[in-house]
Amino acid sequence: MEVSAMEEALSNPKARRKGGLRTIPFIICKSVERPCLEHMPNSGMCLLCLTAILPVYKRTPECAARLADCVVVPWQLPLLFTSFALMSLGSGGIRPCTLAFGADQLDKRDNSARNVRTLQTFFNWYYTVLGLSIVFAATVIVYIQQARGWVVGFSVPVVLMVTALTLFLLGSPFYLKAAADRSAIIGLVQVLVASFKNRHEPMPPETADASSFYTKAGSKPRTPTNKLRYLNRACVLRNPGKELSADGAACDPWRLCTVQQVEDTKAVIRVLPIWSTGILPGVIVGQQMFPTLQAKTMQRKVGGLEIPAATFGVFSILTLTVWVAVYDRALVRPLSRLTGHARGLILRQRMGAGLVLFAVAMAVAARTESVRRAAAIAEGLRDSDPRSGPPMHMSAMRLVPQHCLTGLAEALNLIGQIEFYYSEFPKTMSSIGVSLMALGLGFGAVLGSAIVGIIGAATRSGGHEGWLPSNLNRGRYDDYYLVLAVLGAANVVYFVVCAWAYGEEGQNRVAAADDAATVDDGKEEQHKASSEMERTFQSSGMQEPEIQTELEAQGGDGEDGAIGVRGWQGGIRALPRIFETEDAHSSVTNNEARMQMARKRNVTSSRKTREKLAEELTVTPLSLTK
Repeated sequence: MEVSAMEEALSNPKARRKGGLRTIPFIICKSVERPCLEHMPNSGMCLLCLTAILPVYKRTPECAARLADCVVVPWQLPLLFTSFALMSLGSGGIRPCTLAFGADQLDKRDNSARNVRTLQTFFNWYYTVLGLSIVFAATVIVYIQQARGWVVGFSVPVVLMVTALTLFLLGSPFYLKAAADRSAIIGLVQVLVASFKNRHEPMPPETADASSFYTKAGSKPRTPTNKLRYLNRACVLRNPGKELSADGAACDPWRLCTVQQVEDTKAVIRVLPIWSTGILPGVIVGQQMFPTLQAKTMQRKVGGLEIPAATFGVFSILTLTVWVAVYDRALVRPLSRLTGHARGLILRQRMGAGLVLFAVAMAVAARTESVRRAAAIAEGLRDSDPRSGPPMHMSAMRLVPQHCLTGLAEALNLIGQIEFYYSEFPKTMSSIGVSLMALGLGFGAVLGSAIVGIIGAATRSGGHEGWLPSNLNRGRYDDYYLVLAVLGAANVVYFVVCAWAYGEEGQNRVAAADDAATVDDGKEEQHKASSEMERTFQSSGMQEPEIQTELEAQGGDGEDGAIGVRGWQGGIRALPRIFETEDAHSSVTNNEARMQMARKRNVTSSRKTREKLAEELTVTPLSLTK
């Protein structure tokens, strides 16, 4: 199998001393500053700060006093739009790469319960910290902009950006880095083109061995899976003398691809139906401007403090943050005992629950808006301008439940999506997998704008005012929310079908783990021993929580635990034969007692002593049978 650039980096003894938990604060700090820069559409980068500093961008006195219309001069727009474009490019680089880069520092390239648990904890706490930074951006930064003006309000995010960038660069010596190998996108396109070009070529039988398929020189030979078998045409070796060069590379990569390229393409195609279910959450998340307009018409004072209308969105972020922390620290272990999965709930269960909550949130929003509109009409505010008229007596806190439901849905579905794509995609495509969630939200934002336009145009026909006028009290925003709730319910049904058709999770990462190069050192040997022990526990009927607890008892991934694991292997392999004899039980009991005593001693013993002890504890079938 092919060895990715990251796997080659891991095989370097110097590189293996890098990475780990110590790199995570430097990586997360770079992500924390992003919400402070772009949470509001008008907060951002250095160029945006210039639009508040340069005199040519200042409003005229008449415009500031609302005595005349504020007219934008065309030559003022290029700098503003350039700043927005740079913000988008920067976010496109930070969002997908930061999360994948952080996971690469922790991922041990196996599917053990400990590794799965470590990655889940990283994803959860990444979004916990990110949520807190969004709360800071939506409260403190917004307050500074309102109280101190745009110059100070834009300067603070710029300072935060420079600080975060400096901290990120300071952690560079500790990062586990991999040189760029090849473009994953080009590899996907090559597989599709090669499959089409070879569509008339005969396929080898399903029982064909690895020699019938092309793998990169120096990689372990493998056969492609039978799923989406049509794509296997891209990696079939028909005439090695003509198709391969002297160094073993394909002469025409657009006609002959490696097995790993084919499997990467299959992983992307298989996940696309489930990915499409994440578009509608983008529609729902993107319509948060409507609750802001609702809050402006309602009573927003709590005690002597008036809450800004835009700040109510913080409740969804707080809910997300609290849920992630509670789930990771308090709920995973009880749920894992019930479900038998190290994550508690499998990823598709979490994603499906999030989609259900998105639909419920829209139903609650429809009910809240119906009550708000009826109360406004009863107070005689139907024709009052919500932007300048008096607020109604209903408290804006009535909007909190729908925000909390949306935040909980994001915590379950959006974070679940990221974990799902990262765990399902091969290691070489981790950045693409992480970025798929953001891509779905982007499509959802575009689709949301289209839905608003279609509903507005359809309901204004015949001279009617329509559902979505600028005056909320004259519109029917509750019906708009109901449309989203119905679409959300249909999306749940569609997701159930896609999840059922997808099959078992984790198959692609198993293949990618098999693709790793052999690393001849104690750490790699330790991981292999631990994985073998875990597989043995699974074959004996133990559940994931019990396996994880047992591995932790043996020392887990620690150096001392590795020797203990190797010492256990001989006895574990013999267990099926042990129970074939009547006298075996006493031998097993004695052996377990000796191993428990050995585990206490091997923590402080030398390497040679521990290896000798492991050899002593190896139980052969002959010693346990008559």
